[in-house]
Amino acid sequence: MFCADGRVRVWRLRTGKLRRSYDESLEVAHELQKSGPEALQLEDIDFGRRYALEKEIRAQGDAVPAPSVLFDESGNFVIYPALIGIKVVNLVSNAVSRVLGKVENSERFLRLALYQGVPKKAGLGASGSDAGAPTCAPGSRRC
Repeated sequence: MFCADGRVRVWRLRTGKLRRSYDESLEVAHELQKSGPEALQLEDIDFGRRYALEKEIRAQGDAVPAPSVLFDESGNFVIYPALIGIKVVNLVSNAVSRVLGKVENSERFLRLALYQGVPKKAGLGASGSDAGAPTCAPGSRRC
């Protein structure tokens, strides 16, 4: 769950104990920008713009929906929006696996959705043609 203090907390449902906590507060983001790993840093101008926007969002409080936190199908990854983009964190190794949307300058992701199913191919026959499409006789001008 994404909390008001800027932390993402992951709980064990069976025991009710805290499994992991990730600090996504503005202060930590500023420290990461100054001295963190290069993979998690932005250009200074871009960071300043995102930082100001994030301050604005957090100042509005309940007027802006809380960021969503998702788990993948395996339960090994937690996915949530952060200041630098969408973070994909491996809960087993406790490391950031990917940062998505880092290069997006004009977007601030707040709500996420994740589809992990297999798409249904309704209407496709064995030949791969659409079963719902009208068939034409070979020499006919109209279908």
